[in-house]
Amino acid sequence: MLQKVVTAYRKSSARRLISVVYTKASPVARLILWICSIVFVLTAGWMISNPKVSTFIIIASLSCFGVSFEFAAKSAFKSYYKEYSDLIKEYQRNRQFLRYLIFRDFLREDGITPQTALLVRGILFSKDGSIGKQMLRHPFTLILVGFITAILGGAASIHEAWTSGTMQRVVLLIFIALFLNFAILPVFETASNKEKELGQFLQWFAADGKQEG
Repeated sequence: MLQKVVTAYRKSSARRLISVVYTKASPVARLILWICSIVFVLTAGWMISNPKVSTFIIIASLSCFGVSFEFAAKSAFKSYYKEYSDLIKEYQRNRQFLRYLIFRDFLREDGITPQTALLVRGILFSKDGSIGKQMLRHPFTLILVGFITAILGGAASIHEAWTSGTMQRVVLLIFIALFLNFAILPVFETASNKEKELGQFLQWFAADGKQEG
């Protein structure tokens, strides 16, 4: 039973959700998403090779990509957005509630009840109330923010680096990575974050069962 729960959680991972968005959205939504994705990648590459590329062009392509991904996600998971649009919006970070709904349906397909889910959660948290050293902040984000701080603090005094456009490009690339991490989906997740989220999903599943009962 525990293995089924873990498997369901893996099937609702961020990477799998991205795959579904790119392959299961409507033809129009997929076309727009692929075009915006390609344009964004080409623009980012252009910016790296050419320091004179306008920042506005980069931001515009990034914004188009973000909007197209959201549009495609709503198309790929139309039934979820129709019934739970408020909760999906409320738990937008990491597409958490959307991924929970996917997780919930996998559990139901496997015949796992809310009572069983609570039992599994009790086993996972049985030792000391935690199934891993929880981190309040994602290390990937901390590294990027720290990098920006170092650049703005130390490298800001290096006149040549800024006038050549090198530093501007580095800072912009970091901001792009931060945007993708928060607004789209995080590619990198720590084990402790995943464990904490799994516990949250099991709590929500149990609460769903009480409401239906």
